[in-house]
Amino acid sequence: MGHWNIHLKRLLNPLTSSTTWIEFDGTSVTQGIWNGRAELEEFETDSPAGGHIEGLTLRLYNPQSRQWSLYWANSKNGVILVPQIGEFRNERGEFFAQDTLNGRAILIRFVWSDTSTNSPHFEQSFSDDGGKTWEVNWITNQTRVKD
Repeated sequence: MGHWNIHLKRLLNPLTSSTTWIEFDGTSVTQGIWNGRAELEEFETDSPAGGHIEGLTLRLYNPQSRQWSLYWANSKNGVILVPQIGEFRNERGEFFAQDTLNGRAILIRFVWSDTSTNSPHFEQSFSDDGGKTWEVNWITNQTRVKD
């Protein structure tokens, strides 16, 4: 929870052997709701190359399964994507979903690390071979802004 400065690197064309990354800087604000069983994050970044990302993440905790569902939407299309589902263990969170990219079925993995620090790290990876290999395509480093 709280206010964060964001540094983001995004791979321009995932799963194409691309090595072109775009970097962004911005902010994130996360607030807890439902006594910690849900979180809402507002995310906004800009790139010197002219890119702009405004996103919203809704995180919902299921006490029966002890898992979180993470729903992402961006302001470009206003569509909430399929949830990433997973859990945190030993300050590391792993979340998975199925989706499509350019008409092909893929798996998506989110990994959160350093979650109890003032500088958590996030990576998104895609796999088009059923999870045998993963390509990182989104890296976010956050730094807590002191209130």
